[in-house]
Amino acid sequence: MKKLFFCGALALMLLCFPSISKSEGLPVTSISSTKSNDALVRYNEIKAMDKSKMSPAEKRHLRKELRTMKTQSVGGGGVYISVGALLIIIILILIL
Repeated sequence: MKKLFFCGALALMLLCFPSISKSEGLPVTSISSTKSNDALVRYNEIKAMDKSKMSPAEKRHLRKELRTMKTQSVGGGGVYISVGALLIIIILILIL
């Protein structure tokens, strides 16, 4: 009886959580593609610069600009759970 309850709870839990895989069928809007192209052009400009003649403040500003571009392009944030942590959570749920 206990085993049947845990299997049912596991099945219900797996059905409740959404899939983690990315959808490939979503169209890319032209606004986001132009923003990403502008960001890519700016990234290449920064990488091509001669930074040896820049002051430390200018270098710091460029690093901050690159970090903000990175967070904007990635989407910034999200919760990521490793496979090991997921297994431990499932085992704890089954035990309790």
